[in-house]
Amino acid sequence: MCNGMGYAPLEEKFEVSAAFIWLSHRAREFVFRLSYPRGSKIGVAFEPWYWFYSGKAQPVVGGD
Repeated sequence: MCNGMGYAPLEEKFEVSAAFIWLSHRAREFVFRLSYPRGSKIGVAFEPWYWFYSGKAQPVVGGD
């Protein structure tokens, strides 16, 4: 089974995908954070596909 991007769903291999790299660099702009990073203090396994919205988005300065 494939997710359409060449990766099986729910596998750590997602970490090397273009989507994960984009998220890693841009998610903060949209107020998203990786839910379970490597070495999570709460002991949850690394899940590179699991991101969450962490607050109210800020307006883009000079938008439009």
